[in-house]
Amino acid sequence: MGFDTLIVDDIELTGTYFHLAGSVNCPIRLGYNEISRLGIVFTPAVPGTVNETLSIYSNDPDNPIKTTSLIGIAQPTGLEPEPDKSTSQGSLYLNYPNPASDRVYFTNPEEIEEVRVYSLTGIELIKTTHIMAGIDVSELSAGTYLVKVIGNRQEKTRMLSVE
Repeated sequence: MGFDTLIVDDIELTGTYFHLAGSVNCPIRLGYNEISRLGIVFTPAVPGTVNETLSIYSNDPDNPIKTTSLIGIAQPTGLEPEPDKSTSQGSLYLNYPNPASDRVYFTNPEEIEEVRVYSLTGIELIKTTHIMAGIDVSELSAGTYLVKVIGNRQEKTRMLSVE
């Protein structure tokens, strides 16, 4: 930790579906404890998972290039995810409601071993094996989250909106 001014020389997005919101004028100078916000817009062309990269180049002597993954999951508007018919035992997927405000329920809960809920920055917020009665999301702030369902020798990750 230092008290020198951080100078962000460049911000780079690799890929096609994530874009900077508005214009970003580099260099950006940040003094001690100063904040600068960066808006990123996800504009998928078709449903599916998109993995891209954000890189920030600065004068930080310990970490001059900070790279982070951006993950977006696009689903058709107004449609629930279709079950995966690749296994005879059924599928594991986020069922209802979406958006949610209190609880989220899953199809085939008896086949689910674990459910994890992550922020879009990858921070694990919920990890549970108790899913027969759904999972409580009432303590989550309004926003978008990733839900990973593990069971039946498969993993499925879906977006969840919380109101």
